[in-house]
Amino acid sequence: MNIIKEGNEIRTIGFDYTRPFLLMFQNNDKFEVDAIMRIIPGRRMVVVGTWQNKRVVAKLFYDKRHAARHAAAEVAGIKLLHHRNIPSPALIGQTKSQDGHIAAVLFDYLHADIDLTNAWRQHNIRDELFPLLKMLIVEIATQHVFGLTQRDLHLNNFIIANNTVYTLDGAQIESHGDILPKKQSMQNLALLLSQLGVDADQYKEALFRQYVNARGWVWKEDDLKELFFMIDMWSRERWSKFSKKILREGTHFHRIDNWRSEAVCERSHCQLEMMDFMRQPEAIFKRSDAIMLKNGRSSTVIRVNMDGRDLVIKRYNMKSVFHWLRRCFRVSRAKKCWRIAHKLKLFGINTAPPVAYIETHFLGFRGKSYFVTECVAGDNIKDYLYHCQNDSAKQNSIIKQVCSLLASLKKTAITHGDLKATNLLVNNNDEPVLIDLDGAREHSSLATLQRTSHYEWLRFLQNFNGDPGLKEKFVYGTDTE
Repeated sequence: MNIIKEGNEIRTIGFDYTRPFLLMFQNNDKFEVDAIMRIIPGRRMVVVGTWQNKRVVAKLFYDKRHAARHAAAEVAGIKLLHHRNIPSPALIGQTKSQDGHIAAVLFDYLHADIDLTNAWRQHNIRDELFPLLKMLIVEIATQHVFGLTQRDLHLNNFIIANNTVYTLDGAQIESHGDILPKKQSMQNLALLLSQLGVDADQYKEALFRQYVNARGWVWKEDDLKELFFMIDMWSRERWSKFSKKILREGTHFHRIDNWRSEAVCERSHCQLEMMDFMRQPEAIFKRSDAIMLKNGRSSTVIRVNMDGRDLVIKRYNMKSVFHWLRRCFRVSRAKKCWRIAHKLKLFGINTAPPVAYIETHFLGFRGKSYFVTECVAGDNIKDYLYHCQNDSAKQNSIIKQVCSLLASLKKTAITHGDLKATNLLVNNNDEPVLIDLDGAREHSSLATLQRTSHYEWLRFLQNFNGDPGLKEKFVYGTDTE
């Protein structure tokens, strides 16, 4: 086991470090680290391990200039919460490394009842999760009454354990002294609600009602309108920041940028076979186990198992020299799909989870590109509805979900561009999933969005021209027009 005693040693640890290590504190106090939960290389990390025979979570700060200040801010925030009896993990110790350059803040380990962030992405269990969100909203209202806010409020700042909501990030806590004013309270709440997805308006309204009751306010429809205006503002700001993160090296993404290619991959997929693919993307198309899904002039699509995961890889070809001349100065189709897929994912719209994209370069000009997604198992929407034609409840449920998905797509100012039945799958959770984002388009003009969405809806309904009764159900359920 690697033994770390100094700040210079821990600063060499990067995103790809997965081994346990032993951290030596002052007075030869030992901390056995089992796993890194979060890391910002060269600055800080959150780890879980054993200290003095206790299971603990430790926040380690080792920025050369600001480690002590960051540790002090963490402790001060947690003490603010404890002073007001707001549930948060027990602070069980503060210490430093032997050279004094690593500041450690140790907390009692809590086992989460549920990962609320990931669970919320499963649309079919949202009603079951809603009581937990109501508990969280009451907790936020309580903090606002005490004049406390969290600067970067999101679901990962909380953990639900033993049916109690615990606040985790002390460094994000700000004290405003008195009870938080109404407008400031709503702005902070809107930041959290903006992360529930564009298809969750009914939940957002219900949670706001819960918050209003917890604060003892009088319900006003104008307040609800203002809240949704704030949510829209936060949504735009979140996408503005996230659209930059998906193109650079960071906690969740690994980037390669050299004279031969530009590529970004989800860090959770950065294993041996994926890294080989990132370096030599053409080789995988020659594998004997690669299943050809499409072999066209403009694109080639295969399904392949990589590092134990079923993935779909789409290669965008250059049909001729003239085709290359038209494409070489433009953003590649793979990179555009990567951006659109992440925007849909951020706003809670089901699409095939994006894994990676690669742009090859030749003398500084763009060439072939590759877009990788997880494989979505399931029937296309037309086949699914045919198979459940004798189950009207199941059929009506998926129709309602499809209409909601397309309405949500419009809220993000995106149109798909090719809404044929084969591009809308129903996954194993009986949820509709958009695939094939080649023709997707982001709109800056409301008039263009309205017009394109209308024609796209008519294009989608053409899938059911042979079954007027079924087609009528879609028209009845939609709110996209």
